[in-house]
Amino acid sequence: MGFGSQRAGVRAGYVLEFVYTSKVYFRFSFIPSWVAWTFSVS
Repeated sequence: MGFGSQRAGVRAGYVLEFVYTSKVYFRFSFIPSWVAWTFSVS
């Protein structure tokens, strides 16, 4: 395993972690905003 492929694997891990955390963060931030929007409309 060369140094280049190792860096590529680390980069892929960072991307996967960023996608997962952003997905979780979007889910937890989307629900309160949707609830607040529903209460403000009604």
